[in-house]
Amino acid sequence: MNQEPSFGSIVREHRRLRDLTQAELGRRVGCAVITIRRIEAGTLRPSQQIAERLAMALGIPLEERATFIRLARTASAAEPSPSPLPTPPVLLEEIGLEDLSGRAIRGYALGERLGAGGYGVVYRAVQPLVEREVAIKIILPQYANHPDFIRRFEAEAQLVARLEHPHIVPLYDYWREPGVAYLVMRLLRGGSLTHALQNGPLSLPTTNQILEQIGAFVGPPGHR
Repeated sequence: MNQEPSFGSIVREHRRLRDLTQAELGRRVGCAVITIRRIEAGTLRPSQQIAERLAMALGIPLEERATFIRLARTASAAEPSPSPLPTPPVLLEEIGLEDLSGRAIRGYALGERLGAGGYGVVYRAVQPLVEREVAIKIILPQYANHPDFIRRFEAEAQLVARLEHPHIVPLYDYWREPGVAYLVMRLLRGGSLTHALQNGPLSLPTTNQILEQIGAFVGPPGHR
């Protein structure tokens, strides 16, 4: 008699099809890698919240997600479910110092921390209502509290939000709270120019293509 595949084996198969490690899947879902290992081994029953995030991270088709989540809730029923993912408000003193993966901000579920710069920290995030992956930049408090920075931030955000160009990263949303500001942008998967240069200088054709994209401007006919 054929045995139905277990929830853990389904997660493992879809993870491998998407070429993800357990650690990468854990970052996308916002849980520890040991949790992913136990789910795949069938020794832990995921909470509904984790099951829903697994469905999004693994690209389970919409018409199959209800069955996927229902199977998750019946898997390894003898084992306790993990506690719901922590979603307490983000504290100002955590920004830039703590990894906020697994937390939530205004309905956006924060995933892995992608990088940090002089002004802020960038996270991969999921907008659950429309099932869209985005990048959220959290501006550091020491800048978000400065009046001059606030004026520039709001003016630049409004300007970028009105721009439409294939080589400008779209801005989906922005807002400011006391001591912190946020930018929600399209998530780009191609890596950064800095990362590309780690393997040595770019070829002349590649450099030329990048410069053409940077300098391109789409305007009224005859206006370049």
